[in-house]
Amino acid sequence: MRFALAPVVSVLAAIVLGACAGSAPTEPARVANPTTTMTSGDPTRIPVPDADPTPVPEPTSLPPAPTPMATPVPTRTPSPTSTPTSTATPTSTPTITPTPVPTTVPDPVRIVLYVPGIESPGIADLFSVDQVFDAGARARAAFPTVLFTTFEEFGFEPAWFSYRSTGGYEGDSARYTASDTRQSLQVSARALDEQVIDLLTTERAENPDVPGPEILIVSHSLGGAVAARWAASAEADTLDAVKTVFTFDSPVAGIDGLRGLFGGNASVDLQDPAEIARFEHGAARVDFAQVGNEFDAIVPEFFRSHMIPGECWSLPARNR
Repeated sequence: MRFALAPVVSVLAAIVLGACAGSAPTEPARVANPTTTMTSGDPTRIPVPDADPTPVPEPTSLPPAPTPMATPVPTRTPSPTSTPTSTATPTSTPTITPTPVPTTVPDPVRIVLYVPGIESPGIADLFSVDQVFDAGARARAAFPTVLFTTFEEFGFEPAWFSYRSTGGYEGDSARYTASDTRQSLQVSARALDEQVIDLLTTERAENPDVPGPEILIVSHSLGGAVAARWAASAEADTLDAVKTVFTFDSPVAGIDGLRGLFGGNASVDLQDPAEIARFEHGAARVDFAQVGNEFDAIVPEFFRSHMIPGECWSLPARNR
């Protein structure tokens, strides 16, 4: 749409001039049709442009109201599932094994078993009275005191042999008779075997954590022949526990012409070649040290009571 710019500018100028003169128009000015020429005789009339020739159609009906949208319910966002972070497996710290402190092995129990000799017939036998002995008392009378003290200083416990076969070891107070010492050497050897085994069994039961025990046999006179006869038939494991057999002046090689001095079956065995062979076999099965006998004879009381162990140990061992 086009307008005539000159009339509009004139109108606007008049309004501005009137405002400056202080007189407001009493009536709104009418604007003539822009096609009408302004009349010079009526300066108050301002031509008003006609309305837009294109009529604006009246809406026949109101537009439909917008359909209300459903308020969306906010969807609850699920909490994110935390993925477990794999925990690193800790590297095992190597265990430092302490250096084991060497334990002190206890010393084995050491036992010295004293085996005295024969009791020859005496006045008591003439009256048919059999003399009774206590094993401990008779052994102490048969061996010198220095022998007991020497072994005691080396930590040996004393034990006492009984010629009576009872199945086990009966200790210091074990009793036997003079005639028991003259019995067959096979019977005396069986008594020795029973007592050695009983000593080993008892010590092992009472001291299971202690090695051993170790046994030394110290014998005099006929006691040496008894020990040799025992070693000939003893079990190997029993012999292993017996470290040494010491014999003092013992007739291990037999003895001739002295049947009357010994008497009984023991004297017969000491002259029997088969028994003497058994003695020698037994002496070869164990550490057997025969000391102080050069003639296989009865050692006088004088020499026996003056034996010195330190000197006897240095003598060469003999199996005669």
